[in-house]
Amino acid sequence: MIKDTPEQHFFKYAWPCTEIILTDKRIPQQRFDDLKYAIENNITPSREILEDTYKVAFANLKELAERLSKEQNKEINYWDMEVIQRYFTEAEHNMFIESEKAFFCKFPPAVKDLCKIHTAVIDKIEVISDRIILFVKYKDDKGEEKERRCLNIYNLEIKPQDKVIIHYGYIIEKA
Repeated sequence: MIKDTPEQHFFKYAWPCTEIILTDKRIPQQRFDDLKYAIENNITPSREILEDTYKVAFANLKELAERLSKEQNKEINYWDMEVIQRYFTEAEHNMFIESEKAFFCKFPPAVKDLCKIHTAVIDKIEVISDRIILFVKYKDDKGEEKERRCLNIYNLEIKPQDKVIIHYGYIIEKA
């Protein structure tokens, strides 16, 4: 069960995209540094900062909320936890990465795969250069088994064989 606020939950999932947004010059270095400080110190940025930083994600969340509102015949806000959860964990985010409207379309397949959210299994945990590295295995969109090294920046209690959600090189939450 999710215990995060919508802002916390969004930021946990969105943080891995921040370096790409910086590299693509969509945010200044100072914003990146402020967000890095926030993620490292368990500080949740305001909705205003999140929306200003992750503009593309919020355009997608608004579109998804509108679609869900029509399907369910009721008003649904894009900050609703159901919308955020569905966007990140039910393939909406991954479909967007593959879409022609995404700035990701110029990226090679390996980078696109890194940017996607996957369910993975912890294979092993090692300490490398004083950092705890989690080796995870997952299946890509083609069903091919892949391995990735990830960090557990949210300090989840996890062990080998646990199922987790990964985004870029980060463990986001238990699956």
